[in-house]
Amino acid sequence: CLGKMEQVSRGEGRTILFVSHQMGVVTALCQTSILLERGSVVCKGKVTDVVPAYLKSGVRETGELVWPKRAAPGNERVRLCAVRVLCGGQPAADVPLSLPVRLELDFENHHPGLRLNASFHLLDNLGNCILATGNLPSAALTPDRWGGHPHPAGRYRVACELPASFLNEETYSISAFVVSNVNSIEVQAPQCLAFRAHDDGAMRHEYTGIWIGMIRPRLPWFSERLA
Repeated sequence: CLGKMEQVSRGEGRTILFVSHQMGVVTALCQTSILLERGSVVCKGKVTDVVPAYLKSGVRETGELVWPKRAAPGNERVRLCAVRVLCGGQPAADVPLSLPVRLELDFENHHPGLRLNASFHLLDNLGNCILATGNLPSAALTPDRWGGHPHPAGRYRVACELPASFLNEETYSISAFVVSNVNSIEVQAPQCLAFRAHDDGAMRHEYTGIWIGMIRPRLPWFSERLA
């Protein structure tokens, strides 16, 4: 479908109006963009300028988002209560690369016995998903008491940790989900929080240039001299 749209858009004298909330597709197909909010033009210009403006307008750079009970996303079975980005135990909208980052969500289960698990998507500043993680037994590095198991009615807090020296110097957003029976989404909060990871110099003792890529993990390396 995307290939056909690209072919049509290259035709001489043709203009295609493409409307989407999928920023990766918009970036791939379009050269110029217009950002609308409630029918009014917010900004227009190069797609590389408009897309970051769209993403910034839809998220909160506070490190914590708490919903009032009546406005909480979800349904009569499960409601999302809060989403947080924590660094050093505190909500943070700006985190140093050399420290671990904790992603946390609170939800309420009103349907006893639901098999629930939580999931986070980490996205770059164009809305591309960098990683998806969840607390299912086979997907989590450490055992989680409740992941994928029946939940009695009540409030729960679920968290995962991004290791230190994993992110790059970039603005990220997160989407939060609560899922039942592995593949049925009960609650979703797309790109609900944003945070900035800044370079604090921990990996700058030798190389001072630009580190390319959306993540910058410190990996084990091994060298040996061969005969």
